[in-house]
Amino acid sequence: MTYYNTNSEVGEQLNKAVKAANVQTEKVYNILNGKGTATAWHIYSDISFIGQKGMLITSIRRSLNTLEKEGKVRKVEQVRNHFGRKEWTWQVI
Repeated sequence: MTYYNTNSEVGEQLNKAVKAANVQTEKVYNILNGKGTATAWHIYSDISFIGQKGMLITSIRRSLNTLEKEGKVRKVEQVRNHFGRKEWTWQVI
């Protein structure tokens, strides 16, 4: 798990933020594991479709980078997203 404590949270607020980051990373991993490959925006769409409370696209990207550092996912190829920008397709290892 990686939580970037950019707001200098402490105590119970820090514990809640770390827990939320862990839950988000687990959700991202589970969705990616079920899909085979996906971009951050594909995962975002899936999370929204299944009615999860708002997860920011930046949180999904943080989760993917955390999972990559943990050796659980890898980048496959770059594609253009719906904004015309390049983004990575990810895959569970």
